[in-house]
Amino acid sequence: MSLVLMPLALASCDGKPAGENDVTPAVATRIDPAAIAKPLLADAAALGENIAVEGTAPIFVLPENHAVVGEQLEQALFMVRLQSHQPIGGIVLEGATEIPKFDRFSPDVAFGMLAEGDISSAEFMAAGYGVPLIPGENDASYNVDDPKSDLCGAIAQLASFDALVDAQGDEEAMAEVRARSDNLKARLGRFEGEAERIAASFAKPGARECSASSAQAMSFIAKRNAILADLVPEGSRFRGAFSRSCRVNATDRQADDAQIEENIADLKALVEFAEQLPEQVGGEIKTGLEGHLNFLESRAASTQIMVEQAVQAAGGGPGPVVMIIGAAHTAGVVEGLKIANVPFAVITTNMRTTNDKFALTSSGQMTRGEIDRKYDRLPLRNNLFNSFLIGADENRYNKTRCAVASSKKYDITLDQPWNKQKAMTYGLMNNFARAGFRGGGWPPDEPPGGWSNAAASIDPSRGEPKRDAQGRVIGLLFPLTLKAHGATHKEVYIYMEKDNAATQGGTIEGKLLEKVKEMRDPAKSKEVRAELFTGMEFKARSYESAEAARRSEQMSTR
Repeated sequence: MSLVLMPLALASCDGKPAGENDVTPAVATRIDPAAIAKPLLADAAALGENIAVEGTAPIFVLPENHAVVGEQLEQALFMVRLQSHQPIGGIVLEGATEIPKFDRFSPDVAFGMLAEGDISSAEFMAAGYGVPLIPGENDASYNVDDPKSDLCGAIAQLASFDALVDAQGDEEAMAEVRARSDNLKARLGRFEGEAERIAASFAKPGARECSASSAQAMSFIAKRNAILADLVPEGSRFRGAFSRSCRVNATDRQADDAQIEENIADLKALVEFAEQLPEQVGGEIKTGLEGHLNFLESRAASTQIMVEQAVQAAGGGPGPVVMIIGAAHTAGVVEGLKIANVPFAVITTNMRTTNDKFALTSSGQMTRGEIDRKYDRLPLRNNLFNSFLIGADENRYNKTRCAVASSKKYDITLDQPWNKQKAMTYGLMNNFARAGFRGGGWPPDEPPGGWSNAAASIDPSRGEPKRDAQGRVIGLLFPLTLKAHGATHKEVYIYMEKDNAATQGGTIEGKLLEKVKEMRDPAKSKEVRAELFTGMEFKARSYESAEAARRSEQMSTR
């Protein structure tokens, strides 16, 4: 397959191509990406395959599970350190075909929105540090729609046919294969009712998180695949294909991390075998397998385009180039970079390398409702503040489809109106909190123009501080009016407090490290999802009324 590289757009936040006025050509020297990366990895990531050769800039490959917020935090921790070492020349994004124009905002506010999962690590670096984003694909490079045919069932059927072929001439062996197949059909039949119940729960209106439905579906798929696995025993030539494509345990990540090239080879072998069967037996199976094969070949094509974009960006030097890709693209990207003979290193987050069950069991994994909102380019967390923030889009925000997610990387949200409004609102809340926590009388002294901006306003006269036994301010309660775009203004009560954990001097790096450790603790799952992270200094919770806030935050009543 020949690929034509699209024009490289190193877009800054105002849409102007980076390096437009550069006249000094980059000079090639020997670059050792591993030596650059090693001092930057602590508590964030591990060094993977790497090559030191002559080049103009190193390329760092960051594989990820798109649906794990904790991985975004670890990636950001590495990139913030890399940015301090040498400004990043650009970030190549899987899934992006163009980079929209957006407004930058402070790294402080960008940190808060990253911690909540509203923006990705790449968006954090772009909005907070001005790092250019590079589209990793074009419109034709990636078929977003996953095939609908039953791949695991097809593999099991072909393995059963293959066993029958091998048993020809041995009546006892053939009878055993048929008995195994009949037994499997009976066992699968008992799952039909459970499948219908799960499908009904997905379609239930008003289900906002779908976590129970998602867990049931994951468990159902794993149980079904475990039964199918009986038709693909050890020794079957299709066992490897089944293991790489079919999850048989709810916490198994082998299928998630299977490489595209391995899956393509598996499917070609399966299609070849299906072609040898009579049309009435293998025809429908072959058609379904070809759909999966076409999908994976389009993913492989997108891998090549991402490589070409990164190599072209690195050719401009000297700033390092980062590639953020789905984990399944890793082998193809590495092979492409080797062929291009450029210096590169794979940087794998600790959440991928040291805790295999993390992605499915902890607070870092998005719920199905959160995944739906990410694909709709809406705020991630399901809380009152975000619901009010959306305003005119509130109904869309609350109607979760509980759909099976695509393998696609989520689209950029920095250009969405709610994103800009949230950044401005968080900036206002942070300024108010700093004034309130300085102590003194209440309400805090107002800045010129009062406690208001284009996105929100605060009424201190209806708020109050929470004090400890020594009279020190430890929390602030106040009404916040959100000026939602195209909708009636909505009031929400906010309780803010200091985020007092150790912050290594109050730096972005220190706060990222703190949040990384927090995300690794499943016990903090509910707490993390309920909180608003307005920046490095403060966290907040939202309530429908002052009374509800006072009860929950154990404030004295008036």
